[in-house]
Amino acid sequence: MLTAICMSLIFLISSCATNDAENSSETAPTKSEIYHIYSHLLKGRYADYVKHIASCKDKPRFYREQMVNIHRVQAQQREAEMGKIDSISINRIETHSDTHHATVYLTHHYSNAPAEEVLLQMVYTENQWMIK
Repeated sequence: MLTAICMSLIFLISSCATNDAENSSETAPTKSEIYHIYSHLLKGRYADYVKHIASCKDKPRFYREQMVNIHRVQAQQREAEMGKIDSISINRIETHSDTHHATVYLTHHYSNAPAEEVLLQMVYTENQWMIK
């Protein structure tokens, strides 16, 4: 069930991703930027997290609200199955040759389950790094 929701979320985000190459950065997102964005998700501030998703930027309010609800339900299911995420660690950040896309490899450390590696796709747009 959790896998199906994750796949749906990835498809939904990917289908509306932006492609703003005009503001590309020569550097990768910093760990500080990643922790700041991801902390919203970990603290249950889903609306704040969704504000950092590039593909939601110009979408109607109801669409952003759906994304907030998807993240809320996903977090509730993950917590029921694996426990709360106690912390995250950023393993590595890979920038792509176009320099405005990056893949972040992070690990979720759970209270009741083994750690899990997660990929976070990011894009540099509007002079900031955002979740793709």
